[in-house]
Amino acid sequence: MALAGGICLCLINHVCCDLLEDRSIPSRCLAGAGVITGVELVMGLLLNRILGFHIWDYSNVPLNLFGQVCLPYSFLWVGLSLPAMAVCQLCRTPTLEDWARRNLL
Repeated sequence: MALAGGICLCLINHVCCDLLEDRSIPSRCLAGAGVITGVELVMGLLLNRILGFHIWDYSNVPLNLFGQVCLPYSFLWVGLSLPAMAVCQLCRTPTLEDWARRNLL
């Protein structure tokens, strides 16, 4: 699942922080939720259905798709995408050492 998290952060960084940087925060959060849900679906189909690991199963949750993703959790991902975007922005911020090297040396 660490791989899925890394993929999500990379995609959120590209989609929400680059492509949609001029959009409102709520629309970027919705896009982030779409990214996370999409990665969850692909990983779920690969890990649970094809490889048979049975890591999670949302079959009993209403509005699920193949038992791998569901609408209630997708709404939770809207909230999770905001701190994910903040982490991406933090990683883009140059360090004090970089600033000093550019401006003082």
